Amino acid sequence: MSTPLATADPAAATVSQAIRNDSLWLFSGYAATAGIGFVFWVVAALRVPPEALGADAALISVFTAAAAITSSGIGSAMVVMLPVAGGQRAHLVRVAYLATVGIGLVAGLLAGGIAAAMLPAAGLPAGVTVALVTAMTMVWAVFNVQDQVLTGLNAARWTLFLNGPANLAKLLLTVVLTLPLLAVAHPVVLATILPAAAAAVFTVTWLVPRLLRQPVAVSADAVDGPTGTGWLAALRAFALRDTAAIGLLLGVGLLTPFLVTVLAGPTQGALYAIAYQISVALDLVNNGVATALAKNSSGARSTGIVLSGRLLGRVLVVVALAAAAITAATPLAFGLLGRGYDPARATLVVGLLSLGCLARTPYGIWSSLMRAHHRVTPVLAGNASTAVVLVVLAIGLVPAAGAAGAACAMLVSGLWAGALGIVGLRRLRRQSTDQGGEHSC
Repeated sequence: MSTPLATADPAAATVSQAIRNDSLWLFSGYAATAGIGFVFWVVAALRVPPEALGADAALISVFTAAAAITSSGIGSAMVVMLPVAGGQRAHLVRVAYLATVGIGLVAGLLAGGIAAAMLPAAGLPAGVTVALVTAMTMVWAVFNVQDQVLTGLNAARWTLFLNGPANLAKLLLTVVLTLPLLAVAHPVVLATILPAAAAAVFTVTWLVPRLLRQPVAVSADAVDGPTGTGWLAALRAFALRDTAAIGLLLGVGLLTPFLVTVLAGPTQGALYAIAYQISVALDLVNNGVATALAKNSSGARSTGIVLSGRLLGRVLVVVALAAAAITAATPLAFGLLGRGYDPARATLVVGLLSLGCLARTPYGIWSSLMRAHHRVTPVLAGNASTAVVLVVLAIGLVPAAGAAGAACAMLVSGLWAGALGIVGLRRLRRQSTDQGGEHSC
């Protein structure tokens, strides 16, 4: 549907404004994370030898991947259910947090076992590795869920005020923990997890309870939706399917620095981890818009489909411009690091990763609409196929090409996902036109 017609519709204009506001707040928080995160990795590379940094990057990769698998489905459920849950919001949030901790315990134990068996470069006893990775997985999972909970509670602005200070604290701790008199083992890991733990405690114990006490208008969607235990059943069903869908692909993506370290050595792992952090800023643009679209389309599904084309065009332009700027700045950034970091190789890796982010953009828009419709099974199939492409290519390319091989695998998997997204968006628009109304769950 054309843009003039969409804006002439008051309902479409309202949803469009809500998506824009939520996107800006989410993107601001993500931008703070990405920008400060890039400086964090630069400072870490200047203060920590590549071999030690590669081991720390691999550990971070393991527990963040396990946490992503833990929190992804639950977080998505909070985005699309809290806006229409009415008086059931507090109960859903409590269950979501308890489930996050419980699933995080299991995922952390599994991830810790993998790290202990496959990452001798960490230099820790196996039992200590398992315990630390388990604890950090649970903390990071709760930290991940808070953005989605806040978005579902119409408080997306808080993502900036939480993520910004947490990442500044991470940067400061990296400097402090690498000072000669205060040096500790694995300073990059500690600097990553401690501020996240503090932010998670603040959110769970003060901010979210305060938001839940605020009055909320009950929409028609909330009245017609589940009641009582029906909401818990809906949460469980949605979270299980979406955990498999998002967690599979997101977890595999976050695990690539670990794979590079294991298959090509810690120096290549460190280079890839820094390049990945640079390129991930592009994914955050897509993630912010997709999250806002999913939340605001949960009660206005056909309107979300109408607006998706315009949103996709804008996101593609922003990501393309940002990708060009990031790739152009990479030689200078890596030239400052020295000590084993090849600026030319780093530019190639960042360029490939940036193209992969650009290629994935349609998939992010399509999958957000599918979640708003509670139709997660097609997303699961798409994510599974994309993850298979990524893992198979990475295992084949990384031993010979190192970080560049992993970046090639990310690009090809991104092209595959983008093609799936374009086909899916066309199908949704065609179905919307044929049905002339809302989609069913």
